[in-house]
Amino acid sequence: MIIILSTTHRKKEAKYLAKVLVERKFASCVQINKIKSCYIWGGKICSHDEWKLSIKTRKKYIQKIKKLFDKRHSYEVFEFIIIKCKATKNYNKWLKNTL
Repeated sequence: MIIILSTTHRKKEAKYLAKVLVERKFASCVQINKIKSCYIWGGKICSHDEWKLSIKTRKKYIQKIKKLFDKRHSYEVFEFIIIKCKATKNYNKWLKNTL
Protein backbone atom coordinates (compact mmCIF):
# COMPACT_ATOMS: atom_id res chain seq x y z
CA MET A 1 0.00 0.00 0.00
CA ILE A 2 1.11 3.53 -0.79
CA ILE A 3 0.01 6.77 0.84
CA ILE A 4 0.71 9.96 -1.07
CA LEU A 5 0.57 13.19 0.93
CA SER A 6 -0.13 16.53 -0.69
CA THR A 7 -1.55 19.92 0.20
CA THR A 8 -3.49 22.69 -1.49
CA HIS A 9 -4.67 26.10 -0.35
CA ARG A 10 -8.29 25.74 -1.50
CA LYS A 11 -10.86 23.27 -0.17
CA LYS A 12 -12.54 23.25 -3.59
CA GLU A 13 -9.31 22.11 -5.25
CA ALA A 14 -8.73 19.41 -2.62
CA LYS A 15 -12.26 18.06 -3.15
CA TYR A 16 -11.83 18.15 -6.93
CA LEU A 17 -8.52 16.26 -6.85
CA ALA A 18 -9.93 13.67 -4.44
CA LYS A 19 -13.02 13.09 -6.58
CA VAL A 20 -11.03 12.70 -9.80
CA LEU A 21 -8.55 10.31 -8.18
CA VAL A 22 -11.33 8.05 -6.89
CA GLU A 23 -13.42 8.29 -10.09
CA ARG A 24 -10.44 7.30 -12.25
CA LYS A 25 -9.62 4.50 -9.80
CA PHE A 26 -6.15 5.90 -9.12
CA ALA A 27 -7.00 5.93 -5.40
CA SER A 28 -9.34 3.91 -3.20
CA CYS A 29 -9.70 6.67 -0.64
CA VAL A 30 -8.60 10.26 -0.23
CA GLN A 31 -8.86 11.90 3.16
CA ILE A 32 -9.03 15.70 3.30
CA ASN A 33 -8.08 17.57 6.47
CA LYS A 34 -7.72 21.27 7.22
CA ILE A 35 -4.25 22.06 8.56
CA LYS A 36 -2.05 25.03 9.44
CA SER A 37 1.29 25.01 7.60
CA CYS A 38 4.49 26.91 8.38
CA TYR A 39 7.06 26.86 5.59
CA ILE A 40 9.71 28.84 3.73
CA TRP A 41 8.80 30.33 0.34
CA GLY A 42 10.75 32.97 -1.51
CA GLY A 43 13.17 33.24 1.40
CA LYS A 44 10.38 34.16 3.84
CA ILE A 45 8.65 32.23 6.58
CA CYS A 46 4.98 31.80 5.70
CA SER A 47 2.06 30.43 7.69
CA HIS A 48 -1.26 29.57 6.03
CA ASP A 49 -4.28 27.34 6.28
CA GLU A 50 -4.09 24.47 3.82
CA TRP A 51 -5.93 21.27 2.98
CA LYS A 52 -3.97 18.02 3.31
CA LEU A 53 -4.79 15.10 1.04
CA SER A 54 -3.90 11.58 2.20
CA ILE A 55 -4.22 9.43 -0.91
CA LYS A 56 -4.50 5.63 -0.48
CA THR A 57 -3.26 3.84 -3.58
CA ARG A 58 -0.87 1.26 -5.00
CA LYS A 59 2.60 1.68 -6.49
CA LYS A 60 1.44 1.28 -10.08
CA TYR A 61 -0.73 4.43 -9.83
CA ILE A 62 1.94 6.83 -8.55
CA GLN A 63 2.92 8.17 -11.98
CA LYS A 64 -0.71 8.57 -13.07
CA ILE A 65 -1.41 10.60 -9.94
CA LYS A 66 1.74 12.67 -10.49
CA LYS A 67 0.71 13.44 -14.09
CA LEU A 68 -2.75 14.53 -12.92
CA PHE A 69 -1.18 16.81 -10.30
CA ASP A 70 1.25 18.23 -12.89
CA LYS A 71 -1.78 19.29 -14.97
CA ARG A 72 -4.33 20.22 -12.31
CA HIS A 73 -2.56 21.27 -9.10
CA SER A 74 -2.42 25.03 -8.54
CA TYR A 75 0.88 25.13 -6.63
CA GLU A 76 4.06 25.87 -8.55
CA VAL A 77 5.85 23.37 -6.28
CA PHE A 78 3.35 20.97 -4.78
CA GLU A 79 3.92 18.50 -1.98
CA PHE A 80 4.07 14.93 -3.30
CA ILE A 81 5.36 12.65 -0.57
CA ILE A 82 5.17 8.91 -1.17
CA ILE A 83 5.00 6.60 1.82
CA LYS A 84 5.15 2.83 1.44
CA CYS A 85 3.35 1.14 4.32
CA LYS A 86 1.78 -2.08 5.44
CA ALA A 87 -1.91 -2.60 6.03
CA THR A 88 -4.06 -5.49 7.16
CA LYS A 89 -4.82 -8.27 4.71
CA ASN A 90 -8.47 -7.22 4.50
CA TYR A 91 -7.61 -3.56 3.90
CA ASN A 92 -5.14 -4.50 1.16
CA LYS A 93 -7.78 -6.73 -0.44
CA TRP A 94 -10.27 -3.85 -0.39
CA LEU A 95 -7.65 -1.50 -1.83
CA LYS A 96 -6.82 -3.88 -4.66
CA ASN A 97 -10.48 -4.55 -5.46
CA THR A 98 -11.37 -0.86 -5.68
CA LEU A 99 -8.57 0.16 -8.05
